[in-house]
Amino acid sequence: MTKRRDDDEFYVGYAPKAPQSTARHVRIVAVALVIAAPLVATTLVSAQGHFDVATFEFGQTRDFTGQIVTQPYPHVLIERPGESGADAHHSRYLLTVFGKVGADKHVAAFDGQHVDFEGTLIYRDDQTMIELVEGSLRPSMRVQTSQPAAVRRMGITTVQGMIVGSKCFMGVMVPGHGKVHRACAARCISSGTPPILAVTDETGGAQYILLI
Repeated sequence: MTKRRDDDEFYVGYAPKAPQSTARHVRIVAVALVIAAPLVATTLVSAQGHFDVATFEFGQTRDFTGQIVTQPYPHVLIERPGESGADAHHSRYLLTVFGKVGADKHVAAFDGQHVDFEGTLIYRDDQTMIELVEGSLRPSMRVQTSQPAAVRRMGITTVQGMIVGSKCFMGVMVPGHGKVHRACAARCISSGTPPILAVTDETGGAQYILLI
């Protein structure tokens, strides 16, 4: 049992003032915390990895016109600005809808048709997806005269990368890859969102391969 010293302070919580020694200790600790807090915050921010450059234009809808294709995953073929006729090139934009689900049932009745619709852009590097506004699909009065390029088989090759959920990866969640988003990607892919293999080539560039 420790013997009480005569100069030990006894702090009473409802007293108007704390004992001198206790008050001095509290002031030192408070000042140290005030100095340490921004230093700790700065260190944590500095150690944080940079977010990927990916964009989800949340809340902003645009009008689109193109041809719906349902295989291998729902997407739309849109003629590039200023190009028309048989030699026109197309942009292929994957389609999705709100939430962690694919757009299959929403576009099935429009396969091969030229349509007008509204949607929100999701993009990263040279990859673009459109989150379709449900119920906005309608036959287009504009006739698309060009035809998309035929599919070519490139042969068998070996690649190494990371399987990601395309919607989150392209910009809906940032960062959209790694262990943090593994469960999210599994849920999205199992619900119909197209899976992508994200590959870094020998030059350090990013390549994105749609998996079917």
